[in-house]
Amino acid sequence: MRTMVAYLVAFAACASAGLAQSAPAVDSPAGDAELPARQQVVRARLERLEGRIVQLARLLNESEPEKAERLRDALKRVGEQQVDRRIEKLSELLQSMQLGEAAGKQKELLTDLAGILTDLTDALSDVEHKRKERERIESFKRSVEAALKRQLDALYQTHQASLQRKLADELRAAAEKLAELADRQAELREKPSESAPQRARLQQELENAARAQAADLQAKTVDSPEAAREPLAESAEDVAEAARAMDAAQDNLRGGNAPAARERQQAAEERLRRAVQRLREQAQAADARESLRQVERLQREAEQAAAELAQQMLPQKGGKPAAPGRQSVENAREQMQKAADRLGEDQPEPAESAEREALEQLEKARDELSDALRQVRQDEVEEMLTALEQRFRRLLAEQEQLRTDVILLSEKKKGTWTRDDDQDLAKAAAAQQALTEECRGVQRVLSDDGTTVVLPELVGRLTREMAEVSRRLGAGQTGADVIPRMDDILASLREILDSIEAQKSEIEQDRGRNGGGPSGGRDGPRPLIPGSAELKLLRNQQQRINKRTSDLAQRNADSAAPAAAHQAELDDLARWQSQLVQLARTMNERQ
Repeated sequence: MRTMVAYLVAFAACASAGLAQSAPAVDSPAGDAELPARQQVVRARLERLEGRIVQLARLLNESEPEKAERLRDALKRVGEQQVDRRIEKLSELLQSMQLGEAAGKQKELLTDLAGILTDLTDALSDVEHKRKERERIESFKRSVEAALKRQLDALYQTHQASLQRKLADELRAAAEKLAELADRQAELREKPSESAPQRARLQQELENAARAQAADLQAKTVDSPEAAREPLAESAEDVAEAARAMDAAQDNLRGGNAPAARERQQAAEERLRRAVQRLREQAQAADARESLRQVERLQREAEQAAAELAQQMLPQKGGKPAAPGRQSVENAREQMQKAADRLGEDQPEPAESAEREALEQLEKARDELSDALRQVRQDEVEEMLTALEQRFRRLLAEQEQLRTDVILLSEKKKGTWTRDDDQDLAKAAAAQQALTEECRGVQRVLSDDGTTVVLPELVGRLTREMAEVSRRLGAGQTGADVIPRMDDILASLREILDSIEAQKSEIEQDRGRNGGGPSGGRDGPRPLIPGSAELKLLRNQQQRINKRTSDLAQRNADSAAPAAAHQAELDDLARWQSQLVQLARTMNERQ
């Protein structure tokens, strides 16, 4: 990282030094003549540095791919901002001695180069890369969870088809047994040569078999799909009626009433054949072949989606490794393909086994992604906290220096101010505006993060306070008009830094408890600062409102001017108070 920053600093320093040297010199014709040559030297140096940065990016591809990507982004911005062409244009302007226009172009170029350097050396840039990596892993996890849902659906449908297949086979087997029973009944009815006792004994055997079949069919009614229950119940009743007819036929045979026995036997046979017909029809309806075709299509679609996901999870250009869980997704895809093939062969049981294995592999992939997500979230939070701490410490130091400068000006009587004092005040206003813009940038980062309630709003409030101080400085106001507001700004910055330090300390304690690994048990992203720290920030803001309100009331009492003169500040305090109420409600809802 030090090497990268050194190149970047050299890049901007080379440009700034060269461009500064090429600024118009007063009463120096010889120096003016050298300006185009100096500008060409700057261009040559920049070209060499660009080549070295390209080499450095290649070297960092394996060990630090994120930093290599940042270098490439910087070179891309150099190209997008047409730095080479602009330097060439500067040489032409200097060659034609258009020094005034050249000076303006040089200033613009230096500003753009400084912006590129700032973005590259700012720790928040690292956070952005971590955020992108987190979003990438989150996207993969959502895709795996969607694949799990599809696979569960396929497994359920395969299981149902398997049950249907089993039911159809059982119904066919039951129909065959009843058909055999009906044939035996017909054969017995057509055996007049047998003695009546012998025929009665054979009829008893058929009755027992019929009663057993009726009981089996009735038992199947309980466990069968709802659509099959009524036909099964009717078939069971037919067989039971056949058994009762057989029982009556026995009595007729024992009583020597052969015609009545034959009539009862005929009725039993008809009942049995009606049950056979109904069972065969139900077996045909329960045939799972069409269901298996549908599940096969579903399974092949799931396999295709898994193949696409596995492809997306491969190592990326720029040195990014394969996504966690990628091999498990590929294993799941293979099992899905196997299941689809078995379904195509009308083998639901082996297909179901392969589908269960696919589910296990997808669950494994989800777990691997969850572990990686916890780690990258923790890394993101830690880097974000470090970056914010650096940014807020810089804001604090610059705000403190600005306060000191303004106090020095306020100690002078306005009537004794020199032109330099006026310029110093204008510089202070500009410096305060620059801090305002930087604070606004931090607010955007915090809002995008979305894990805290109070902090983004507090920084937004800081931004507005800084903007108001800048406006007042620009209007020539110092002393009591701005110093109290600056004190509030400084107090808020220190409180924010305290909350950041508290969170960093908590992370260190968690790391110690977890043996250096990421904190477990968190489904969502860890907040940048703990809720207790946000409550403290909220309380301090309320105390600040109370003090500001008290001071305003005192000024109204001491001032000869009407209270309406302070209406704007009173309205601002009311908005501030309303905002704190809403923040408190939001925090309560999140608990």
